[in-house]
Amino acid sequence: MIILYGKIPFASEPFSAWDLADYQKIALAAPGIAAEVQQPFAYRMLGPYIVGLFPVATPLGFYVFAFLSLVVLAISCYFFLLYVSARQGFIAFFVVSLFVLNKYLFGYLAWNYFQINDTLSLIFIIVLFWAMLGCRWGVFAFVLFIGALTRETVMIMVPVSFFFLLEKKKLRSESKKIVLAVTPGILVFLLLRLFINPVGGLNLFQAFLRHGGKFSLPEAWFRSFINAFIPLSLLPLIFLNKTVSFFKEHRYLLVYLSLVIVSTLFGSNYERLMAPTFIVFYWLITEIIEEYVYPHKTILLLIFVSVFFASFHNTYGLFPLPNKQLTFLFSMIPLLIVSLVVFCHKTKRRVVG
Repeated sequence: MIILYGKIPFASEPFSAWDLADYQKIALAAPGIAAEVQQPFAYRMLGPYIVGLFPVATPLGFYVFAFLSLVVLAISCYFFLLYVSARQGFIAFFVVSLFVLNKYLFGYLAWNYFQINDTLSLIFIIVLFWAMLGCRWGVFAFVLFIGALTRETVMIMVPVSFFFLLEKKKLRSESKKIVLAVTPGILVFLLLRLFINPVGGLNLFQAFLRHGGKFSLPEAWFRSFINAFIPLSLLPLIFLNKTVSFFKEHRYLLVYLSLVIVSTLFGSNYERLMAPTFIVFYWLITEIIEEYVYPHKTILLLIFVSVFFASFHNTYGLFPLPNKQLTFLFSMIPLLIVSLVVFCHKTKRRVVG
């Protein structure tokens, strides 16, 4: 799928003016610090800086690093799902396959491989959740520290970790450890913004003023909450009772989702900025499939095929669709198929039961 998602034509318009230009500046300046990089990209150093240390041409370095990181992301997601939910390896593998086939949450990162920080941040979020659930604060501290060098989204795990301990009634016993764990990450996050002088771009306040009102548009709701998870978007609603019980059991995940949604108000994109929600969404999908769908092979096959067809896009892909209209059809038809098939299966189970 990484190969099928294709490669961004980074040297042509309008892509050459995207933030990948700033990331290339950071890579080319390594092991030094690049000048004339816009904010917030100037603070997202880790991925491009590592690429700059590779003994290969910068674009190739980005592609190789992104390829390897995406593989690590998929494997990490698989083992995380086994840890938190899936009782069988097949179900975890199946759900990770659905994630890999998501053109917005995974495919975009394969196509625009210069967004290596996005991929790294998703890996770090998985590890941070894993460490938090096991109260392994040394691992948490280290990953948060390097995560602060990638994207601001990773810092959401600071308040989430406190809510987690509060919910599990462990805050008093773990308070000193969690404070020590988050302090290095917070410090590096602040120090980057104190000592690096970006050239142009928007700070967080300016970004919020520009993009903070985007949910006044119906398009923002559709693209953020439906299109980003096509064609599985309606499964949490179809199995609403399961969804409610899932979040009652893991209330800290609601805090995490809320903070991710708030973070999208600082950027113009819709689907891509929802990417950090993948860990919660596919965790929930794992439990839905395990409890209500597995082992019905026909339904699983229909879901897989539908998700595969929904992975095609008119801008990115080795075989891009001719226009936006076809992209819309390739998204909405699989959405209807998956939703109807699963809804009918749920109704049949209820009648038989």
